[in-house]
Amino acid sequence: MNYSKILLAIILLVTCSAQTFAAVFTDDSDTEFQYGNVTEVNSTNSTLSLPLVNGTNYNASGIYYSRVFDLGSNPSTSIAWSVSSQSGTSILIATRSGNTTNAGASGWGAWSSSYATSTGSTVTSTSLRYLQYRITFAATNTSNTAVISEVTINATESNTTLTHGNANLTGATSGNYNWTTAVGTTLAITNVTARYKYNSSGSWSTAVELNATTATTFSFILSEPTGGWDTLDTTTLFIDINASVTNGSVETNTNTTFVEIIDFVNTLPVIDTISSTGVMQNAALTFTITATDADTNQVLTFTTNQTGATITALTNLSARFNWTPNGSQVGVFTVNITVNDTNGTSSTSFNVTVTDINDVPELAALPTITGYYGVRQFFEVVAIDLDTYQNLSFSMSPAIFRFTTMNRSVNSSTVVATTRYGWANVTPLDDARGVRNVTITVGDGTDQASINSTISIDYCGDAVCQSTYESATTCKLDCVDSTPLPGIALIAPDRNCVNSSMKVQAYDAQDRYTCYYQGRVTQDLALCNPLDGVAIEVYATSDSLFTPAASLTTDASGVASFTPSAPGQYRFIGTKDEYRNATMLVMVRACAQDIVLSNTSIIVPQPPASKPSIKEEDAQEEEPAITEAEQSFLAILFFYLIAPLLAASLLYLGNIFYDVNKDTLPWLLAVRIWGYEQRLRFEPQRAWLAQKTAPIVDPVMASLRSLWGAISPVIMRYYSLAIERLKSLRRKP
Repeated sequence: MNYSKILLAIILLVTCSAQTFAAVFTDDSDTEFQYGNVTEVNSTNSTLSLPLVNGTNYNASGIYYSRVFDLGSNPSTSIAWSVSSQSGTSILIATRSGNTTNAGASGWGAWSSSYATSTGSTVTSTSLRYLQYRITFAATNTSNTAVISEVTINATESNTTLTHGNANLTGATSGNYNWTTAVGTTLAITNVTARYKYNSSGSWSTAVELNATTATTFSFILSEPTGGWDTLDTTTLFIDINASVTNGSVETNTNTTFVEIIDFVNTLPVIDTISSTGVMQNAALTFTITATDADTNQVLTFTTNQTGATITALTNLSARFNWTPNGSQVGVFTVNITVNDTNGTSSTSFNVTVTDINDVPELAALPTITGYYGVRQFFEVVAIDLDTYQNLSFSMSPAIFRFTTMNRSVNSSTVVATTRYGWANVTPLDDARGVRNVTITVGDGTDQASINSTISIDYCGDAVCQSTYESATTCKLDCVDSTPLPGIALIAPDRNCVNSSMKVQAYDAQDRYTCYYQGRVTQDLALCNPLDGVAIEVYATSDSLFTPAASLTTDASGVASFTPSAPGQYRFIGTKDEYRNATMLVMVRACAQDIVLSNTSIIVPQPPASKPSIKEEDAQEEEPAITEAEQSFLAILFFYLIAPLLAASLLYLGNIFYDVNKDTLPWLLAVRIWGYEQRLRFEPQRAWLAQKTAPIVDPVMASLRSLWGAISPVIMRYYSLAIERLKSLRRKP
């Protein structure tokens, strides 16, 4: 027996334990409820309810704030309550939590949403040490009130865990063994003790107090038994750890027993012989690796040093080897296989001969190929071949271009490749003008690959003025146009914030009488259609100067996105061939407040068409004056028909606008929220005022209803006379 190799290994179990504290807090008496604060709430006879105002009616609302509860650290909490509700009454219960005993101070969160289940609802406030609840009473029928008779808070606090700090029982087989225990807790550790025994029927040793090696880690020295550890081979070892912690004035113990089996001899595993073999490049080499281990219940782990190879476990003692050599892995490779049983490692090696096969070259995607008639053009074609020193050749069908090949090697840690650049150059002639479909091919003498592309050769007369090659002097056919160029309209959102994406829209802007896009008109020009391909340069203000901030291009929908990084004024300049440039100024805010600014889009307008002067002899005769009868007719028509219809239409459209936009428009939503808050704020005063003024207001309203019933026939008679007057005026010659 080689005692220098004896080790202590984990065989059975390493566990951890957690100590849980639970607390129940119940408010159900005058004393407990009166620890809190009330606003228009009664606390009598062990209950909470709305108070009577005049002996017969209850308050319309009231709020009760509970005392502050100490739940300990990291609590899981639920709340339940007993309530007696009557028709026209309601209660809402919410919670908030904090780190101090002063409710609502710094470190306290906001009130939660109201809880729905009175029999028990999980508290959604942040899991902090202190908790407070709030009860909001409301009554639409002030003859009734809801009554709270009990509120219960259940808090469960997890604090203490015990874990074995050692990965396993490793070390020499002679001498003492150092056991470490980590105590996980948020509370104060007052004492940690340990004891041990061998076999379940053995006697426990005397418990000893452990010394802390760090704040929460404790060390226990297990003495070597008489005769050495080999006398306890296969013996079960029990180590019992007890930790005492305090939660305020309460001390609680956490206990865990760790169980080990002593196995003091380790036999290294042995890998079965693997014969050398061969494989073709790009073909899979797969076989099963097996090993033996004299130690029982061993789980072996297999690894390899071969790049690109994988090993997948099959059983505790076998695994699957898989490797597919690529084009850069050709030749003889020595593959090493290692097996590990957690206590020792063995290895073996074998040779793999990888036979080369030809790799088909690959063509990279081609960029857009454009050129101009009569001008020498160049473009680049890139091919990659994993086979080293291949002579690649490029060709095109139809043979419009002549290729020149330049070779360059590229090396990396994972692939050795040869990259070839094909430089195509040509001076397009008449037969190459326009759009041509071509096929470009690369070959290595054995295999070849092809890619299809489109080549566009522009020329004078193609109805496009190419600014690079054409001008009004060199190509009047394409570049001289008497028609004024259309403009570009840039539109940005009214509200733009720092670090928030804004969508800039570009439109084709024409004479305002030519077209309308969604009815929009800017700078006397109508927005016809969204405009794609508009290049937009963005400049930001810096020390009163504009500095470049971004370059954008509108998509097929005429939209480009931009995210400003700082507040201030931004200038957007839009350009596109065959269009006049457009400029837009945008103000970006930090949006700490809800500030909305209108942005300005500046378009160079077309000169207004000259209007022919009207000669005196061509002056038209004046229309005859409107008669007094017609004036009366028009006045009655307006006041009794058109004006009421217009007012009704505006009211109807206003209602539609409010229903459609009440939940989306920021300003409309803000007004709704403000109005709702004010209604809640002044609801007690309104209810009180309505109660006090009811003896006066109710008779007045009854009198007004009677008065309306008396005068409404007179108004209808007046309206009938007006209609008759209208008809009589219309009949006059």
